[in-house]
Amino acid sequence: MQTKTNNLIKVQIVSHKKKYPDIFASSLIVETTTGEVNILPYHIEYLGEVKISTLTIKNENEENHYAVGGGIIHFIQSTNTCRLILNSIYSIEEIDIALAEKEKEEALAVLKSSASLIERKSAERSLQKAINSLNVKGKYNK
Repeated sequence: MQTKTNNLIKVQIVSHKKKYPDIFASSLIVETTTGEVNILPYHIEYLGEVKISTLTIKNENEENHYAVGGGIIHFIQSTNTCRLILNSIYSIEEIDIALAEKEKEEALAVLKSSASLIERKSAERSLQKAINSLNVKGKYNK
């Protein structure tokens, strides 16, 4: 007898802050360096680099959106498991608009200064993450 979870993807998320509880989803969508990937149950094996982007996890009647700061996605077909190892992940509720605006302004200030190449690269990444968080919050906040 098949259980309901047999047709759902087991999603495992780890960031540098913590390992999140497993989620069972009907699909997930994320932007990778090769384009948008929509993972459905029993997708082919997949390994990719996640861009700073929106992660959408869908269940029967709900969609959850997250701002992710890049990382790795690995789908294992034999176990119907998707592993996401992310630099950062924030739900809509966790995104602090004031903090994201501050991080954006600080990154822009570094980019306008005579900072070193390493500092500039770090500021560019911070700017991308702040803009992504603001966009995700603006687009999906209910």
